[in-house]
Amino acid sequence: NQIGIKEILVSQSVLMYLVALFFIYLFYKRYKDISVLDNTKSLMSKIIRTRKTVKSYIVFSLGMVVLTIAIVLAGIYLDNNFANHMMGLSQNNTNLAPEDIKRAVMVTVAGIGLFLTLLFGGFYYLIYGLLLRKLKKNYRELKKLEV
Repeated sequence: NQIGIKEILVSQSVLMYLVALFFIYLFYKRYKDISVLDNTKSLMSKIIRTRKTVKSYIVFSLGMVVLTIAIVLAGIYLDNNFANHMMGLSQNNTNLAPEDIKRAVMVTVAGIGLFLTLLFGGFYYLIYGLLLRKLKKNYRELKKLEV
């Protein structure tokens, strides 16, 4: 609130929830479309469509994390009184220049944000990669049965 980005972050949160609800609807729709009674080609097509939906949601989510970090960094950078706010919160009297404090906070926020984004992205690709290997194996088996 002090750096003037509260309204932007609230708007972004509302957008994220609306998009999440849209993806929940798509997931449910894709889930209902998949039937073991379908022929092989139709089943594979529906599974691939569902995969694309999942991937789109993950890319959107990670993109929103990066956007949030960028908004926070921009807010810190553009707030001329940010260093004074930080010095007021500190119990120690520091001899650091306000720009140094601002830079240190920005580097910390960017570093933690980048780490968390890579961690979540890596976790997703690890889990999703394991599932995809099984899916590809099943796909090959289905393709053999179709021939």
